[in-house]
Amino acid sequence: MQKLFKKYEGISITEYILDIKIEAACNMLRYSDRQIQEIAEYLHYGSISHFSTAFRKKMHQSPKEYRDQNRKTVF
Repeated sequence: MQKLFKKYEGISITEYILDIKIEAACNMLRYSDRQIQEIAEYLHYGSISHFSTAFRKKMHQSPKEYRDQNRKTVF
């Protein structure tokens, strides 16, 4: 199944899941007041350190830096 997924999507299942989780994290950082620790727990990261490392690898900045630069107010 993994080979088929990679053939059609161009990335592994693991990479796909990571992309979905980071996209969800970006939305929560932008639009919610949840603490970064809460977001990490919600997305099932074992620790804030693991979450921050994965986030930085994909987004090239920390979750806090991302939030500070992309914060949106919801009316």
